[in-house]
Amino acid sequence: MKNFVYIHDDFLSVKECKNIIKTYDRNLKSLGNPRNYEFKDLEGTPFWTTICDKLTVPLEEYKKQNREVDLTASFWGLSRLRLKKFLRDRCFNEFHSEHSITSPNRMLNVHIYLTTHNCGTEFYDGEVIKSEQGRLAIFPAYFTHTHRGQICPQKNVRYLVGGYVEFTERGKREED
Repeated sequence: MKNFVYIHDDFLSVKECKNIIKTYDRNLKSLGNPRNYEFKDLEGTPFWTTICDKLTVPLEEYKKQNREVDLTASFWGLSRLRLKKFLRDRCFNEFHSEHSITSPNRMLNVHIYLTTHNCGTEFYDGEVIKSEQGRLAIFPAYFTHTHRGQICPQKNVRYLVGGYVEFTERGKREED
Protein backbone atom coordinates (compact mmCIF):
# COMPACT_ATOMS: atom_id res chain seq x y z
CA MET A 1 0.00 0.00 0.00
CA LYS A 2 1.36 3.44 -0.89
CA ASN A 3 1.81 6.19 1.66
CA PHE A 4 0.12 9.10 -0.22
CA VAL A 5 2.96 11.49 0.65
CA TYR A 6 4.18 13.79 -2.11
CA ILE A 7 7.53 15.60 -1.84
CA HIS A 8 8.66 18.31 -4.27
CA ASP A 9 12.12 19.69 -3.52
CA ASP A 10 12.99 23.22 -4.69
CA PHE A 11 9.30 24.15 -4.88
CA LEU A 12 10.44 27.57 -3.70
CA SER A 13 13.90 28.99 -4.31
CA VAL A 14 16.21 30.03 -1.45
CA LYS A 15 15.56 33.63 -2.45
CA GLU A 16 11.77 33.14 -2.31
CA CYS A 17 12.00 31.49 1.13
CA LYS A 18 14.14 34.30 2.53
CA ASN A 19 11.83 36.93 1.00
CA ILE A 20 8.74 35.40 2.64
CA ILE A 21 10.46 35.38 6.03
CA LYS A 22 11.78 38.93 5.61
CA THR A 23 8.42 40.28 4.42
CA TYR A 24 6.14 38.72 7.01
CA ASP A 25 8.29 37.95 10.08
CA ARG A 26 7.74 41.36 11.64
CA ASN A 27 3.94 40.98 11.70
CA LEU A 28 3.62 37.65 13.49
CA LYS A 29 1.09 36.92 16.24
CA SER A 30 1.60 34.56 19.14
CA LEU A 31 -0.85 31.80 19.96
CA GLY A 32 0.94 30.96 23.20
CA ASN A 33 0.91 27.47 24.69
CA PRO A 34 0.41 24.75 23.58
CA ARG A 35 1.04 25.89 19.98
CA ASN A 36 4.55 27.21 20.61
CA TYR A 37 4.69 29.19 17.41
CA GLU A 38 4.02 32.64 16.06
CA PHE A 39 2.06 33.01 12.83
CA LYS A 40 0.78 35.23 10.06
CA ASP A 41 -2.21 34.26 7.91
CA LEU A 42 -1.25 34.84 4.28
CA GLU A 43 -4.66 35.02 2.57
CA GLY A 44 -4.97 38.32 0.75
CA THR A 45 -1.22 38.82 0.44
CA PRO A 46 0.75 38.68 -2.83
CA PHE A 47 2.30 35.45 -1.52
CA TRP A 48 -1.17 33.81 -1.44
CA THR A 49 -1.63 34.39 -5.18
CA THR A 50 1.88 33.20 -5.97
CA ILE A 51 1.48 29.97 -3.98
CA CYS A 52 -1.99 29.23 -5.38
CA ASP A 53 -0.56 29.55 -8.89
CA LYS A 54 2.57 27.50 -8.11
CA LEU A 55 0.58 24.72 -6.40
CA THR A 56 -1.50 23.98 -9.50
CA VAL A 57 1.11 21.65 -11.04
CA PRO A 58 2.08 19.77 -7.83
CA LEU A 59 -1.59 19.20 -6.97
CA GLU A 60 -2.21 17.80 -10.44
CA GLU A 61 0.86 15.57 -10.02
CA TYR A 62 -0.50 14.43 -6.65
CA LYS A 63 -3.80 13.50 -8.31
CA LYS A 64 -1.99 11.58 -11.07
CA GLN A 65 0.05 9.64 -8.51
CA ASN A 66 -3.01 9.00 -6.35
CA ARG A 67 -5.91 8.35 -8.72
CA GLU A 68 -8.19 7.64 -5.75
CA VAL A 69 -8.31 11.38 -5.07
CA ASP A 70 -10.48 11.93 -8.14
CA LEU A 71 -13.09 9.51 -6.77
CA THR A 72 -13.85 11.70 -3.78
CA ALA A 73 -12.47 15.16 -4.47
CA SER A 74 -13.96 16.64 -7.60
CA PHE A 75 -14.15 20.12 -6.05
CA TRP A 76 -11.41 21.14 -3.69
CA GLY A 77 -9.06 24.02 -3.21
CA LEU A 78 -6.34 25.55 -1.11
CA SER A 79 -7.29 27.19 2.17
CA ARG A 80 -5.51 28.89 5.06
CA LEU A 81 -1.90 29.44 4.25
CA ARG A 82 -0.15 30.38 7.46
CA LEU A 83 3.48 31.36 7.97
CA LYS A 84 4.62 29.68 11.18
CA LYS A 85 7.69 30.60 13.17
CA PHE A 86 8.68 27.94 15.69
CA LEU A 87 10.75 29.43 18.45
CA ARG A 88 13.90 27.80 19.85
CA ASP A 89 13.15 24.48 21.58
CA ARG A 90 9.56 24.64 20.32
CA CYS A 91 7.44 22.63 17.94
CA PHE A 92 3.93 21.26 17.75
CA ASN A 93 5.04 18.00 19.35
CA GLU A 94 1.70 16.34 20.07
CA PHE A 95 0.57 13.73 17.56
CA HIS A 96 -2.47 15.01 15.68
CA SER A 97 -4.29 14.99 12.37
CA GLU A 98 -5.92 17.96 10.66
CA HIS A 99 -9.27 16.35 9.84
CA SER A 100 -11.60 16.64 12.82
CA ILE A 101 -15.11 17.51 13.88
CA THR A 102 -14.13 21.19 13.80
CA SER A 103 -12.39 20.87 10.39
CA PRO A 104 -14.39 18.22 8.48
CA ASN A 105 -13.54 19.52 4.99
CA ARG A 106 -9.76 19.19 5.24
CA MET A 107 -8.42 16.45 2.99
CA LEU A 108 -4.74 17.29 2.44
CA ASN A 109 -1.99 19.03 4.40
CA VAL A 110 0.40 21.33 2.57
CA HIS A 111 3.75 22.10 4.21
CA ILE A 112 6.35 24.37 2.64
CA TYR A 113 9.59 24.38 4.61
CA LEU A 114 11.31 27.76 4.52
CA THR A 115 14.41 26.74 6.51
CA THR A 116 16.64 23.66 6.63
CA HIS A 117 17.11 21.83 9.93
CA ASN A 118 17.99 18.39 11.22
CA CYS A 119 14.34 17.75 12.11
CA GLY A 120 10.96 17.83 10.42
CA THR A 121 7.48 16.36 10.42
CA GLU A 122 7.32 12.97 12.09
CA PHE A 123 4.50 10.53 11.39
CA TYR A 124 3.14 8.14 14.00
CA ASP A 125 4.71 5.20 12.14
CA GLY A 126 8.17 6.78 12.54
CA GLU A 127 8.59 8.14 9.00
CA VAL A 128 9.95 11.70 8.86
CA ILE A 129 9.80 14.45 6.25
CA LYS A 130 12.98 16.47 6.79
CA SER A 131 12.82 20.23 6.88
CA GLU A 132 14.66 21.33 3.71
CA GLN A 133 14.47 24.92 2.51
CA GLY A 134 12.03 25.20 -0.39
CA ARG A 135 10.59 21.68 0.05
CA LEU A 136 6.88 21.12 -0.50
CA ALA A 137 5.15 18.20 1.24
CA ILE A 138 1.55 17.17 0.59
CA PHE A 139 -0.09 14.40 2.59
CA PRO A 140 -3.57 13.36 3.77
CA ALA A 141 -5.15 15.27 6.65
CA TYR A 142 -6.68 12.11 8.11
CA PHE A 143 -5.82 9.83 11.03
CA THR A 144 -3.79 7.70 8.62
CA HIS A 145 -1.20 10.47 8.62
CA THR A 146 -1.13 11.42 12.29
CA HIS A 147 1.99 13.53 12.77
CA ARG A 148 3.88 15.96 14.95
CA GLY A 149 6.76 18.38 14.65
CA GLN A 150 10.23 17.59 15.88
CA ILE A 151 12.32 19.93 18.01
CA CYS A 152 15.39 21.24 16.20
CA PRO A 153 18.43 19.63 17.89
CA GLN A 154 20.48 22.78 17.15
CA LYS A 155 17.78 24.88 18.87
CA ASN A 156 17.31 27.10 15.81
CA VAL A 157 14.21 29.12 14.98
CA ARG A 158 12.32 27.36 12.17
CA TYR A 159 9.87 28.64 9.55
CA LEU A 160 7.30 26.86 7.47
CA VAL A 161 4.12 27.65 5.61
CA GLY A 162 1.24 25.36 6.40
CA GLY A 163 -2.06 25.09 4.58
CA TYR A 164 -4.83 22.73 3.65
CA VAL A 165 -6.63 21.46 0.60
CA GLU A 166 -10.31 21.27 1.45
CA PHE A 167 -13.57 20.18 -0.13
CA THR A 168 -15.35 23.30 -1.40
CA GLU A 169 -18.94 24.50 -1.22
CA ARG A 170 -19.11 24.27 -5.00
CA GLY A 171 -18.73 20.50 -4.78
CA LYS A 172 -21.30 20.30 -1.98
CA ARG A 173 -23.95 22.12 -3.99
CA GLU A 174 -23.41 20.00 -7.09
CA GLU A 175 -23.87 16.80 -5.08
CA ASP A 176 -27.25 17.93 -3.69
